[in-house]
Amino acid sequence: EQVPHDPFGHRNLTICRELALAQIDVSRDPASVPAMLTKARSVVEALHQVEPDSYVPHVLDARISLRANELDKAEASLKRATELAPKSAPVWYDLYS
Repeated sequence: EQVPHDPFGHRNLTICRELALAQIDVSRDPASVPAMLTKARSVVEALHQVEPDSYVPHVLDARISLRANELDKAEASLKRATELAPKSAPVWYDLYS
């Protein structure tokens, strides 16, 4: 909030939320998943606003979608990332791995 147009704060928070999703034990606390997904999606949406022409928000959105088992959404996000960064080997790797 202190530096609203700095992408690194939004990127870091998105990554932290994606990692937090990975740590949730669904068998012990299934209600935590939707709550963390909501938090992760809200910050990635803010990242899209800060970096509208960057491929990074799309890659992070894809990773969150994979955690939610939303494969079609993840694929669409990665395809958009490849359009924005056609020479980025890691993005292509994520798309086809």
